[in-house]
Amino acid sequence: SLIFFFFSGVIGSSQTICYGSGPADLLFTTIPTGGQSPFAYRWRQSINGTSFTDISGRGAGRETYSPPVLGRTTYFQCRVTDVNNVVLGTTNTVQITVRTPLSPGRISADPTAQAGVTPDPITEIEAASGGGAEPTFQWQNSSDGVYWSDLQGATSTTYSPPPLISDTWYRRMAINGNCGTTASNSVNISVHPISVYTSEIPLSYPTH
Repeated sequence: SLIFFFFSGVIGSSQTICYGSGPADLLFTTIPTGGQSPFAYRWRQSINGTSFTDISGRGAGRETYSPPVLGRTTYFQCRVTDVNNVVLGTTNTVQITVRTPLSPGRISADPTAQAGVTPDPITEIEAASGGGAEPTFQWQNSSDGVYWSDLQGATSTTYSPPPLISDTWYRRMAINGNCGTTASNSVNISVHPISVYTSEIPLSYPTH
């Protein structure tokens, strides 16, 4: 009797991407063998690595598959059949790990300050997170809340503004080497002018 050997091939490769990013194409690193060509392909996906479902559409019926932008970790494999609809098998599974979204956290500040007086520090009320690594920070300020400039050396979790003479906005940029940069909420410190009072009596009054 004849013994037929079918091999579905090997696909690659597992990868880690940022939330909202498009993965690299999935393709065969070792081609299928056995059966009669041309082969047919049906890519499959799973959110747990165990229960797979066929992916619909023409793109999932080709030898190379381009996954869409993913919002969570997803697993892929490919079922291969020959021209006679004989199933050669299902490939290995590859995992596309999606990092959690990069969140800049939230900051808070006393909304008012006296002109020329050092305001209270701007504090963190919600930590930055996500992106697969600890973020670094860059503080920025603005005179109108629209156009922003980096504050040299201001890279800590919190920021202590200098004495101010006009209304100033602040925000904190969270920087992740893997997944980019995102801005926190902005806070506005409204500056009140210093009122000067005197008890001195003028030497003379104007006459009309």
